[in-house]
Formats: sequence, C-alpha cells, structure tokens
Amino acid sequence: NNEEQGYQRLLAFEEKWAKKYPLTCKSWLDNWLNLSAFFEYDEVVRKIIYTTNPIEGVHRQIRKITKTKGAFPSEQALMKLMYLVIQ
Repeated sequence: NNEEQGYQRLLAFEEKWAKKYPLTCKSWLDNWLNLSAFFEYDEVVRKIIYTTNPIEGVHRQIRKITKTKGAFPSEQALMKLMYLVIQ
C-alpha cells in the first residue's frame, strides 16, 4: 500500500462511518499530513507500528509498575522507572 491508497481508504472509511464517528473522521482527515508519515517507512516497520499487541504489552507492564506509586518527584524519575521496566 502507498500513501495515495491510504488516503483513498481513509475517504472510504469517512464515507461509511462519518455519521457514527464524526469527530474521529474529522480528526483523521484534518491530520492526514501527520498520519501519512506512516507511509515513509518500509512495510516491515509499518507492520511493527500497527501491530498493537507488543505495544500494549509494554504499556501493561509500565502501568503495573506505575499504578502503585502515589506520585513521582520529577518527570525524570518517571522516565527512569519506565526505562527500567522496558529493560
């Protein structure tokens, strides 16, 4: 798939779903320039980007660790903890 095909599919999605999800469709259309940057990557990298299970697994691990903390003294402290979780 390429950027032009992606845009055509977005238009088809908008045509079908705009009544039910107007804000989502508007947001995607308004931000197409940013979203289309996805097509600058090779297919292998794109598959990794849109495969959410590994990403959600990382998010789940981070949430598991951070939810027990009341607050972090600084943003850097949070970033360090996230780094350790990922490692």
